[in-house]
Amino acid sequence: MRLTRAASRIVVAGNDEFPVNGGALCVKGWTAGTTLDHPDRLLTPLVRGVDGLLVPASWDAALDRVARGIQKIQACHGRDAVGLFGGGSLTNEKAYLLGKFARVALGTPHIDYNGRFCMSSAAAAGLKAFGIDRGLPFPLEDIAGADAILLVGSNLAETMPPVLRYLDRHRRGDGAVIVIDRSNPNRRSQNAWLSTATARPPATLSSVSTSTRPSAAGTRIAPK
Repeated sequence: MRLTRAASRIVVAGNDEFPVNGGALCVKGWTAGTTLDHPDRLLTPLVRGVDGLLVPASWDAALDRVARGIQKIQACHGRDAVGLFGGGSLTNEKAYLLGKFARVALGTPHIDYNGRFCMSSAAAAGLKAFGIDRGLPFPLEDIAGADAILLVGSNLAETMPPVLRYLDRHRRGDGAVIVIDRSNPNRRSQNAWLSTATARPPATLSSVSTSTRPSAAGTRIAPK
C-alpha cells in the first residue's frame, strides 16, 4: 500500500505495481489510516488503581509496574513461570527482538505466537492434502487456467477480496466456480452455489464425490 499525508490525515491507497493484488485493498487496508486519529485510540499507558479503575500513567510508571510484576512472579515460581505471545503482524526484526527479550532478558523458554492456535489445524490439513503446511500450493496466477474451482466453507469475498480479481479472470476464461457454504458471499464470481443450510459441508462433499466419481467405463457421471 501507499501512504500519503493530506493535511492532518494519512491517506491509504493501493500500490498498482504490487503483483498479487494489483493495487486492490481490503476494508482493513482502506481504513488503516483512520486508526491514527481515532478518538478511541490510546495515547498514553493505562494502569489499574486500587479501586479497579484504569487511569492514565507515564511510560516510566507503567513499565516499572510491569517489571515489578514479572520479578515478583519469577521470584515465587521460577523464571520460566513467565511466557510471551507475539503476533503475525510483527516484522522479522521485532520477532527476533522479542525472542531475545524472552530468552536473554527474562530467561524463559516460553515464547509463542497466536498463529499456532488459529492455524495449527489448517496447517495439518494443508500438509495432509497438499504437502505444505500453509499458504497456497500454487501461484494465484494459476487460478485463471483452471477448468473448475471448488470453494468449501470459504468467504474469500470478505476475508481475501483481492483474490476475487483472479476468480473474475478465471470466469472470463469460461472457468467454473462452485461454492459450498451456508452463506453466499462469493456470488459475484461463482457459477453455482450449494447451500449447507440443511447439510454440513462433509455430507455435501460426500454427495458430490459420489455423484462425480468415475463409472466402471471410465467416464465421469455428472452431478444431478
